[in-house]
Amino acid sequence: MVDWSRHLAAIKARCLLISGFYCESRVYIASGVAVALPSQRCITIGAESFIGRDCYFGNHAAIEIGEGCLIGSHVRFVTATHDPQTFAFQSRRISIGAHSWIGAGVMILPGVSVGRGCIIGAGSVVTRDIPDCAVAYGVPCRVSRKRDFPIRQQTAIGREVVIDG
Repeated sequence: MVDWSRHLAAIKARCLLISGFYCESRVYIASGVAVALPSQRCITIGAESFIGRDCYFGNHAAIEIGEGCLIGSHVRFVTATHDPQTFAFQSRRISIGAHSWIGAGVMILPGVSVGRGCIIGAGSVVTRDIPDCAVAYGVPCRVSRKRDFPIRQQTAIGREVVIDG
């Protein structure tokens, strides 16, 4: 009997490589992920991360997701914009720090860096940088509080991680 799930996983991995993804070990990517520009090779996903259903990667510039990140469904990574005066096209990279959790339906705009160990609430629009170990939410996204140390959480494969100040 043929194990079709292994074949489908291999096909999915090849398609993602062609689309510009570089994934470290044990990364889980759900179905429906969309990529704006195939073959740009500028999306990097760290080990033991999870990418939810129907996420969108507008990879006009680099998108870096650290290890152990949990990205909810329908998250949008938008790296391109236009200058408000001249309407000239601009693109800026997006960076998500290790062990961060991005809730469902979040939109991350060009040039934003989310720090290590952050939690971004569902439906937020992240317009500016978020510092390490912050809890932030809203439209526009604002820091609500800092997380208490030590932070204990799990990666996508269930391994426990402890973050000390």
